[in-house]
Amino acid sequence: MLRRSNISSPAVYARRFADVYFAFSTSCRRRNMPPSDQRDRHAVLETWRGSWMFLAFGLTILAYLVAIEHPHWFVLRPASGTAVAMASAAQDTSAKNVGAVSAKP
Repeated sequence: MLRRSNISSPAVYARRFADVYFAFSTSCRRRNMPPSDQRDRHAVLETWRGSWMFLAFGLTILAYLVAIEHPHWFVLRPASGTAVAMASAAQDTSAKNVGAVSAKP
């Protein structure tokens, strides 16, 4: 005599399959996912890190735009009066007096 299966209809079979499938998949998911408090902390850290990176990028662009408006800030100049005197003494005298008229011919 043939034994009847415990599954009486396709609906019951589908229900049991779904129960087993979802029980297995959620247990695997729980094992691989960090706890919720760790996920929340990770989300806060990502938001904080992104905000700081955006702020740093904005300040860098602002510094660049200010710097290109003031090219005289990047010209090397003597730092003291003595340095100015030494720099002017080291220059070629003929270059200084171009076009100057001498007092005695």
